[in-house]
Amino acid sequence: MSADKVFATLMSWASEDSRRGKYAREFMSNDGDDPKLQAKRFGMLSMYFDREATRIRTARRHVAA
Repeated sequence: MSADKVFATLMSWASEDSRRGKYAREFMSNDGDDPKLQAKRFGMLSMYFDREATRIRTARRHVAA
């Protein structure tokens, strides 16, 4: 995913009433101004980014087949 795509995805998740939306809002707010905490937040979000990328790749394979 490009940086622009990551940012756009993060922004869309921030509006969701979900766990990943909560993580996205906390990451974007930088509450506490703690680099270690931000790294943990980004680590949690990276799992969601990985799932999203896998979902997109799988969908493309099914369309190509």
